[in-house]
Amino acid sequence: MATYNTSLATAVTSASVSNDEILYTVAPYNPFPDMVFSLKYQDIIPPDPIYDNSGSFIIPGSREWFTYMYQLDLDTRDERLRKADDAKFTAYIDELTAKGEASRVRYQQCLEERSKNITDLIRQEDIRIHDLAIYHGTSPKHVKYRQRQASDLTRWSNSYHNCMMNAERPTSSNKKKKKKKKLLQSEIDSFLINYPGVSSPLSLMCDTTRSRFDYKDNILPTNPYTSDDTKEIEYRPSIRKDRTFDNNSSSHGIHKRSRLDTFLALDSEQAGPSK
Repeated sequence: MATYNTSLATAVTSASVSNDEILYTVAPYNPFPDMVFSLKYQDIIPPDPIYDNSGSFIIPGSREWFTYMYQLDLDTRDERLRKADDAKFTAYIDELTAKGEASRVRYQQCLEERSKNITDLIRQEDIRIHDLAIYHGTSPKHVKYRQRQASDLTRWSNSYHNCMMNAERPTSSNKKKKKKKKLLQSEIDSFLINYPGVSSPLSLMCDTTRSRFDYKDNILPTNPYTSDDTKEIEYRPSIRKDRTFDNNSSSHGIHKRSRLDTFLALDSEQAGPSK
């Protein structure tokens, strides 16, 4: 261990007074000795002057000072260790809190980004459905039904074309089957008219039944209400009515003539059907 100086360093300053006397003052107190000492005393050196039990001043760096610091280190070691552990635990909790807050912020950002993406997708889908509804001449609510209707009409036309191109010669068994099926259909129709509350089986329902779901897969009511806006969008004054076709089973009107006639001239000799 290095040799230490036991003398108290003092500074003498002179001050000019009225009677030309010299005033002696003590230098500011320095709690750290001017020598090499153990680093374990670095944090426990008292900032104020140290006195023994008899009231004598203990000079920093003296034998008494090292004895005092050794005993002070033993007395405060447990408390300092506890404070150090508390500080480490507090720092650990603060670190976990900071990480949790950062994770919460990232999760919130992910939720906001996901919500924004979903909103953008919904808006794009609405724009697509709106454009599709304009293309089909209907409202967005009925665009899925209109698409299905166009698909069904195309399929029926293709089926009719294939049947006409590959027509089979009717046989007696086929005639009996058709006659029996027609009779059964008439009986079913009569039954449904007499008992309107009974629902027909799915196998007997027509393929033109309206889709049960709209374009957002929401279930539509059995008897949907058509708003005035939809009626205005789908109104076509120049459309050709399907009831004027002879090959349509639902046609109940008069046949189309070459020119306009009144009901009184149905038996005239002009060109056209005799009906």
